[in-house]
Amino acid sequence: MSTADVVRAGLADDSLLVRKCAACGRAAHPPLPGCPWCGHDQGEDVAASGRGTLLTWTVCHVAFDPAFADEVPYTVGLIELAEGARVLARIPDDPDSLTPDLAVVAGFVHRADGPTLLTFTAEEADPPS
Repeated sequence: MSTADVVRAGLADDSLLVRKCAACGRAAHPPLPGCPWCGHDQGEDVAASGRGTLLTWTVCHVAFDPAFADEVPYTVGLIELAEGARVLARIPDDPDSLTPDLAVVAGFVHRADGPTLLTFTAEEADPPS
């Protein structure tokens, strides 16, 4: 199964998978065949906690995929997971309410017209479902 297939299957099951390296113990996303930190080729795919910290974000005014054209503007953020891996995901919160180091929690949006989307919302807010 390809890396993209592993990620999509995890998201469809409301699970964010990271690869935990057998040598250094660091996590990476997407789950890669080799550790990007130490180069070791052994590790296991594990479910992340879904909790993290918002590092930075941008508001997209142009859809990078035609499937999202009717959703602009939308916000995409870089999140550092509690496990140490970093992910890019949609942030449905009001961009004016976002701050660096904001505690966030993962959510999963199951779209009828495509793959499940990973989102992160402020921890005190309820994640979209």
